[in-house]
Amino acid sequence: MAFIQSLLFFVLLSNGGSCKYLFPAPGASRNTITVVNDCGFTVWPGISGSPLPSITGFELTAGNSRSFETPENWSGRLWGRTGCTFNGLGHGSCKTGDCGSGEMECNGGSATPPVTIAQFEIHKKFSEVVVSYDVSLMDGYNLPITVEPIDLSPCFLYGCPKRGCSSDLNKQCPKELMLKGGGGCHTPCQVFGTPKYCCNKAFEPTSYSRLFTSACPRSDSLRVSGALP
Repeated sequence: MAFIQSLLFFVLLSNGGSCKYLFPAPGASRNTITVVNDCGFTVWPGISGSPLPSITGFELTAGNSRSFETPENWSGRLWGRTGCTFNGLGHGSCKTGDCGSGEMECNGGSATPPVTIAQFEIHKKFSEVVVSYDVSLMDGYNLPITVEPIDLSPCFLYGCPKRGCSSDLNKQCPKELMLKGGGGCHTPCQVFGTPKYCCNKAFEPTSYSRLFTSACPRSDSLRVSGALP
């Protein structure tokens, strides 16, 4: 039987360079997510979910990291905002990933596409826990993001590989999908809005979908479960 003693995730915002490994701090509590900025420039992570965590947005300068805790049962999303301008009171906006709150904290606001999203589902009931995580490009792309559990006991038995996108899709983005001014890549569904490019029962791969898949082959989901001690 697999035992989950703590849920600790490592989220890397990168520029496509080599990944840094991070060990959890001694005594770290359950449901801790550590965000590391390896982009080479400042990003402003945004967080939404149900229920809302105590932190929903912050500034993260290049090369630094910050941890936050989530509720015990949580369904949430995390993304990186770029090109942000905030005044001394914390009011402002961002070029990509803006959450519409007009503040540093997103306060329940969702990300404006195009944006790369890390998604988490953590559900505990009695002695069982089910955890899933993935990096989604359904809302487009703005930054490379990878997610890796760093202290999740079933992973020692079954393996829990990194999930995400370490490639810079902005460099490969077709002009017709590129965010005006650069910095993001829309999905073809967002741009064209036709059944050919939007997921439905008749969906077939296109040159655009193949581009997203080849650039970010690990942008899929992983589900793990086990018993609590």
